[in-house]
Amino acid sequence: MKGFIREELRFSLCGLNCALCSMHLGGYCPGCGGGEGNQSCAIARCSLEHGGLQFCWDCPDYPCPNYRGFDEADSFVPHSRREQDIARARELGLEAYLAEMEEKRSILAALLMDHNDGRRKSFFTTAVYLLPLEELRSVTAVLVSRPELAEQPVKERAQAATRLLQEAADRLGISLKLNKKPKGAEYMAVSKATAFYPCSVERVWHTMTDLTNTAWRSDLTGVEILDDAHFVEHDKNGYSTNFTVTACEPLRLWAFRMENGNMSGTWEGVFEPWEGGTRLSCAETVTAKRRWMRPFVSGYLKRQQKLYMDDLRREILK
Repeated sequence: MKGFIREELRFSLCGLNCALCSMHLGGYCPGCGGGEGNQSCAIARCSLEHGGLQFCWDCPDYPCPNYRGFDEADSFVPHSRREQDIARARELGLEAYLAEMEEKRSILAALLMDHNDGRRKSFFTTAVYLLPLEELRSVTAVLVSRPELAEQPVKERAQAATRLLQEAADRLGISLKLNKKPKGAEYMAVSKATAFYPCSVERVWHTMTDLTNTAWRSDLTGVEILDDAHFVEHDKNGYSTNFTVTACEPLRLWAFRMENGNMSGTWEGVFEPWEGGTRLSCAETVTAKRRWMRPFVSGYLKRQQKLYMDDLRREILK
């Protein structure tokens, strides 16, 4: 991502261990903040907007809406230990924590060099990532204590290492499978955006939540208020969307569920005083109900979110 550069590439901004990621080890990714090769990332953009914080937990707003659902499924590395790893890094200090990661990386390199039959890379990477260092040292010690393995075909060496790692995981109740997105989640679009408005939180809050005055919305013909927690938006294309308010903390948080014949989803807005004005952080998820619409959901959602924020800015500044 352009302009996003960090000093420590082995431990990511969000708390994932790039040092143990197969994409990083294979040279396909430079690591979080490593320059060319990094993908676009909402969390990285947020860091830049906050002065280039090296780790999200250094921010007083952490965890923020960017982390909503972040750990519900794994990427190339497991997300289940992310909060525990952050806590350990803060307890030990970054240097000591990274020393442990380097030892783990050495163990992983040895497994891939001596015990990989071409089918174990993902398993070994996940096992080294999730198992405590003490367990990995024990597995390594057992493998080293069996010199006869060196004379065996790689398939037998791979099976021996896999069996020891799996036994260690079973003792600790740790699953060594990456947690895939639930069925249908690949059709869920997520859009996150942050904007600054040069006025009070009260002004932004009132403009957004006053459903009796929505003439500033360029995409709507009107809003029908059903009760304090339910309303219906009618857009200029003839679609009606039902909304249910799920959180309303004046001047701080507004959130709701939404649904129509084409989609269902959620929206959350966090309001904060910021440098004499207001920072608005929005997180929206939408799942398409119609199969043909699924490839277009992400782009549509981002356009709608930008339109909303642009309309809001015009209304506030007029």
